[in-house]
Amino acid sequence: MPLVQLNHEYRPWHTFVLEIIDGDTIVGTNQVRYRLKGIDTNEGTFPFAKEAGRLLMDLIYEQSVYLLYDLFDSHVNWMDTHKRILVYIYRATDLLDVCRVMVEQGFAKASNYPGERIQEFHELECAARAAKCGMWSYNMPSYFDGTPSLRDHVRDMQPRTV
Repeated sequence: MPLVQLNHEYRPWHTFVLEIIDGDTIVGTNQVRYRLKGIDTNEGTFPFAKEAGRLLMDLIYEQSVYLLYDLFDSHVNWMDTHKRILVYIYRATDLLDVCRVMVEQGFAKASNYPGERIQEFHELECAARAAKCGMWSYNMPSYFDGTPSLRDHVRDMQPRTV
C-alpha cells in the first residue's frame, strides 16, 4: 500500500479515531467529525455502503491518524454543510494514504468537488473500475454512474398512499 511524504504547506495534525460513521466520515478526539476529502462512498442503504465503512474501520479505527487540509481550498472551505472538517487522512503508524486506498480498493469514487488531488482520484477510480474492484465488480446500477440507483428501484416498488 502506498506511503507518502507529508510535505505540505499546512502542517498536519493528528487525532485518534474514536468512531467510524460511514465510509467517508470519522469522529476523532474531542468528538470532532472529519470527512475524507476528494472522495465519496455509498451511504445508507446503497450497495457497498457497509463494506466501505468496514474497510475504513479496518484501516484506522482506534488508531492515530494525521490530518491535512487541501491546499486548493481556502480556510473558509475546510468545513462542509454538515459541519465536518474536510481532510486527507493518513494512518500515523505507516503514513498510509487512506483516501487513496478507499478509491483503489473500489469502495469510493472521486468526488466532483474541486481539490488538489481530484485528478489523481479520478485516475485511481478508472483503474479500480477497469480492474472491477469493490463496488465496480458487479454490473449493477449505481448513483455514481448517473444511472437509476438501486434505491430508486426499491422506492418505485414501495406501496404508495393515495
